[in-house]
Amino acid sequence: MTEKFTPADGRSLTPYEREILTILQEECAEVIVAASKLLRFGMGNTNPTTNVVNSTLLALEIGDVVHMLQLVENAHIVDTDIVSEGILRKKRRLSVYLQSVPAT
Repeated sequence: MTEKFTPADGRSLTPYEREILTILQEECAEVIVAASKLLRFGMGNTNPTTNVVNSTLLALEIGDVVHMLQLVENAHIVDTDIVSEGILRKKRRLSVYLQSVPAT
């Protein structure tokens, strides 16, 4: 594949890096769909397409994403220190903007 854009560091992504990023995108999309189904039809309802309870399907899809994130980190596509910064940044933002609290 010939690309017009030359990365600033002069290094293009490897086929493996491209593949895991593509799969990560697909898995993130599947989490979006599973979350949408859960919101629309409830946690305990069974998805007629998969015959899996909505909350279980969401958990499985989240697991897929977590594994893909681990592969991305292991391939050194992202810096784990910056990922940790992003986690802290999100925690701070949620402490300000999250409008509800967990049920007790």
